[in-house]
Amino acid sequence: MDLTRCGLPIALAFLCVLSAIPVATSAGNGDHASRDKPPSVQLQTIEIDGVDTPLAQRLARGVSLTREPADGSRHPARLNRLAGEAVDEMQTMLSALGYRQARVVLIANPQPDMTSPARYRVTLGEPLRYRAFDLTMTPPPIKDPELIAGVELAREPLRAGAVVDQERYEQEKDRLLALARERGYFAARFTRHEILIDPEQYAARGRLHFDPGVRSRFGEVRIAESHLDPSLVQRMIRIQPGDPYQNRVLLLQEQALMDSDYFSSVSVSPSVAMQGPIKTLPLTVVTTPRNRHRYQAGAGVTTDIGPRLSIGWLNRYLNRQGHRLGLEGAAAPVQSSLEGEYRIPIRDPLQDSLQLRAGWSSTDSDSRESELFETSVERSIARGPWRE
Repeated sequence: MDLTRCGLPIALAFLCVLSAIPVATSAGNGDHASRDKPPSVQLQTIEIDGVDTPLAQRLARGVSLTREPADGSRHPARLNRLAGEAVDEMQTMLSALGYRQARVVLIANPQPDMTSPARYRVTLGEPLRYRAFDLTMTPPPIKDPELIAGVELAREPLRAGAVVDQERYEQEKDRLLALARERGYFAARFTRHEILIDPEQYAARGRLHFDPGVRSRFGEVRIAESHLDPSLVQRMIRIQPGDPYQNRVLLLQEQALMDSDYFSSVSVSPSVAMQGPIKTLPLTVVTTPRNRHRYQAGAGVTTDIGPRLSIGWLNRYLNRQGHRLGLEGAAAPVQSSLEGEYRIPIRDPLQDSLQLRAGWSSTDSDSRESELFETSVERSIARGPWRE
């Protein structure tokens, strides 16, 4: 029985009350106003010629000058010094991006009141490129398609002919290590990682040898103290000892337990530190119970039956075996009903349950008068999105 449909008038009234509450907004930029928010400070800006807008913005964010206020409070000598240092800062950033022949020239110093910002001219020159890049994973073969795909994904930005972008190189290293650890390779490391530059040929050779090490597997699952019988919670566990470790599997298991409606919070985590080569990772499940009782009430008016009141009550766990009892009732001038359901989890508590139902309904209108009693016993089995 859907009790929420009876509460539409109440919901509309609630929304009307909310709409009467004033909300402060700031004109112009659409941001929320706040009397406690300090006024923003305008910072120094710079102009960079000779490069496209994304690169110019990236360079501007990396120099110290653009972190200085532009309210006239800084001495011109300080701003001029920072404007000169910005040349070296941009030169360093461009070199890390592969433009080792780039030249940065300061054209104009900034004014303290920002009436005239600092101006620079950049000549990029030819970027440094990889002549060859040796990216290998050892020891082969690794029978993990996702990890193999992760290594293949790194080959494109690190291929022969690609620009030597030091930042991208480090990002790919970090990404491979993160992927390996998410999949249980906690001893993953690079046995060799280097970029060798030949100044005379203006070319580079890269080496990245990746050793993921031994993949950990799930061990025994321990159920910490719970309001439910540990054997019931254990039957909700999808993780099998011996399965390869995946962080995503832990998250899916936590979500499955939350979907059972028995718990307000769930944590499924390894019982040991995830460092170094670990063959087996035992797990501990820690749960917090949801409120035992849930109450619902609603009121509404329909053209068919007139004013209608509805109530509902659910005991989420009558006992440690997870049995549930729910009652729903509705009363109207021409139609009333009362339904109860007793649910018993069986083999797989997340998908399999025995349901005992009893119901009474009464209709008393000008054209019809009836009273009906119903009882049923059924087994409900969920298969994917379907329930039988």
